[in-house]
Amino acid sequence: MKTKNINQVIVWLLVSSMSMFTVSCNEDIDNSYSRNQSVIELQPSGEFVKLDENNPDATALTLDWTTAHDYGDDYITTYKYEMRVSGSTADEIVEYEDDGHFSRIYTNKQLQELLVNHFGQLTSTIREVQFTVTASFEGPRLVIPDIATAKVNVKTYGPKQFSADELFMGGTAVGDEDVRLEANNDGTVYSYTG
Repeated sequence: MKTKNINQVIVWLLVSSMSMFTVSCNEDIDNSYSRNQSVIELQPSGEFVKLDENNPDATALTLDWTTAHDYGDDYITTYKYEMRVSGSTADEIVEYEDDGHFSRIYTNKQLQELLVNHFGQLTSTIREVQFTVTASFEGPRLVIPDIATAKVNVKTYGPKQFSADELFMGGTAVGDEDVRLEANNDGTVYSYTG
């Protein structure tokens, strides 16, 4: 009698634990699916922007992006916005967005100042600007971030600049031979005495 009751209890425990295990595993986030299925999209207002010096407060570029995967209330989504310029040694601009405003708007003046003053771009040149939005998920399981990237070519305004390691002056004021101008210590200012 005791063994029969013990066997019944063991069978009942096995059946109930198996049913609880089966019911508890009904919802699973597939990381292999989310790894290559990013739903976030970043849309620039154009692929080429020529900044207008005569209209500094006009909108030059608008970037809009969509929301990322919704993994439910157990996950917190953080959006990281980055801006970098090809060929620039300056650090990229990084901002975090958690207010639900999924856009950035730049005027001609703002974009000119960012490119020339922060990224060191020469005036009156074209550079590729890369914008990236990364949606990171924090929750009970590791989820691969959603990433969207857009590239825009931007032409700055202003007088044409150039980089030179040597500079020569020629003409009737210096005679028949071109005169090599001497650079200052940092190589940005050339002078002539004569």
